[in-house]
Formats: sequence, structure tokens, C-alpha cells
Amino acid sequence: MFSINETRENRVELLKKLLDVDHCVALVIAFLDFEWTIRRCVMALGRSRTSVIRDKFSGKRPLDFYCKDETTEQDMQEEKIRIYHPVSGLDKYNKIWTMEVLPLRKISLFDLLKSRVKIRTIEGFDQNKFNKLKQIGNTDEFLKHVYRRFRHALVHGIRSDVEKETAKFVFNFIVACSGALCAYAEEQGKPVYGKKIVRRKTL
Repeated sequence: MFSINETRENRVELLKKLLDVDHCVALVIAFLDFEWTIRRCVMALGRSRTSVIRDKFSGKRPLDFYCKDETTEQDMQEEKIRIYHPVSGLDKYNKIWTMEVLPLRKISLFDLLKSRVKIRTIEGFDQNKFNKLKQIGNTDEFLKHVYRRFRHALVHGIRSDVEKETAKFVFNFIVACSGALCAYAEEQGKPVYGKKIVRRKTL
């Protein structure tokens, strides 16, 4: 669905066009783009080899597996035989960021988003509509809230529709979160678009 050969600008333009077609579909795709972006950032910024990180995401290795220099190929193959759960859900994405990126970059996923995404400045924010939400002042808590309320509910068929203006605001918030991650990776000299990420040596 997503290609590394496109640009962030083109991706956002495509996502926004979906809003005019079906705002619920656009919202779900925005969540998928956010998760795609986290994966790319972890592969670009993490401490393990990209092959190891892919194995963690797919469930072939535990999230806390770290390929040290002294690890033998036989050790790796024996570890690879075991089956773990593929990474899914915001908590697991946060955990793999904590295992892979935090030790090197000294910033957590939620701290990064809190410092760069201000909910009240997002297009479509309505003070009267959202002032009852305690999470509205806290980016990470609000992200968890919209995951439960919209992402999971739509994907699993718990709800079939979202009020259009609410969907647009949540959409803009999620797109801003993805953009913040992309910008951080760029600043670290590890862009998530434009090229295949291959890092063979463990840092």
C-alpha cells in the first residue's frame, strides 16, 4: 500500500484526498501510515541490524532480543526457530521503540510526540467539543484515547461511522504525529523515505 519511493508530501496529499471520498476510511489509513512510519523509524534509528528488527516486528524474535557482536550464527538460528507474537497495537510499538531507539537516541516515542505535536494547534480542534477530555492536554494520553476510540473501534467493526468533523480532526492529529516522526528521523540523518534501510552492523 505504501512505498518508500514516494515523498512525505505526496503521501499526505493522497491521504487528504481520501477525506473527501470517505472520512472513516481516510482515518483508518492515517493510522496505518502512522504505524508504517514508526516501523521505518525504528529500522532507521534502532540499535539492532535491520534484519533483526524486521524479525521482531514479524514475531520471529522477542522484542528484547539484541544481536551482540559475540552472538554466533548458530545462536541466532536457534533463537529464530521460536515463534513470538507479531508487533501490533500502540503499546507494542512503544515497547519496540523503547528497546531499539531509546538506548541510542535518548528519547522515548511519547516524549518525542509530546514535544512536537500540540493538540490544540491541530486543524479542526474544537475547544467546546473536546474540553471534557482529560487527555486533551497530553499528547501521549490523547493518542492512546483515539487509538481505542477510533482506530480499534473502526477496524474491528465496533463502530461503523465517525462524525465527519471529529474524524477530520483526529485524522489531522495522526498525520501530524507521523510527520513529527519523519522530521525527527530526517534530523538524525536517517530519512524514512527514498531508500531501503539496511544496517548490517549492530551499533
